[in-house]
Amino acid sequence: MTPVHDYFLSIFRIVLFAGAALLLASCQTTDVLDADGQQESFRDHIEIYPAGKNSPAVFLLQGSGPVRAYRHWTKWFVRNGVSAILIDSAGMRGRKRFGGMHVFDYGQDVPVAMKLVRETHPEIDLSRFAVMGFSRGATVALKSARHFTNGARPSLIFALYPGVGGQCPNSYGNSVETHIFYGSLDDWGAYQGNRAACQRTASKYERTFFHLLGNAHHGYDGEWEGTWHAGNRAFHSKPNPEAKRKTEAIILEAMHRVWGKF
Repeated sequence: MTPVHDYFLSIFRIVLFAGAALLLASCQTTDVLDADGQQESFRDHIEIYPAGKNSPAVFLLQGSGPVRAYRHWTKWFVRNGVSAILIDSAGMRGRKRFGGMHVFDYGQDVPVAMKLVRETHPEIDLSRFAVMGFSRGATVALKSARHFTNGARPSLIFALYPGVGGQCPNSYGNSVETHIFYGSLDDWGAYQGNRAACQRTASKYERTFFHLLGNAHHGYDGEWEGTWHAGNRAFHSKPNPEAKRKTEAIILEAMHRVWGKF
């Protein structure tokens, strides 16, 4: 080989190894957690709001935005006698938010949070718990069944405006009562047929229910109004208090029916 060829071959190897290292680091910080080795560091990213002795619990999975965008739900659940556990899945992975990232399954964070709840709040009744998610977090909630292999499974799934790439899978099938909520004006729902996919999922399983909320946009249950981008397209979020109240009523009825008095 010529000296010039050796030089460029060395440069290529350096670039290749550097790219592989970056790819490995990305996978380690976004997809998979060492639930045992990093338990202490996770405590800073799991907010527990107890509602009293023997209260059931709901675990909240964030969407693309910062975790504070979903904190108002924790107050509502506690007011209604349900302990709320808000999981900062982005923070666990060294990020402030998930915006701009591919959608991956971070449902493993719920068992991690459950372990912390058992250790610090034994008064919370984890035999009765739900998983609730928003946007990409709702998609993750629907896909999370594989993370509950020790017999502890949610008895309710609440998924607000999920779906991606025209897919809206429900990994629980008929084993868990599932409620999917979508606004009629949600342009993410129209994009790639995400809302229609969720409707098809609901029609496939007897225990999956689709709730269409009139005059509601993406993020109708939140407090932020604005435009965001994905796939080189613009999407809109806008609060709708009436749609949120309807969602709350459906969730409250389901919890009382499935869990009884609390």
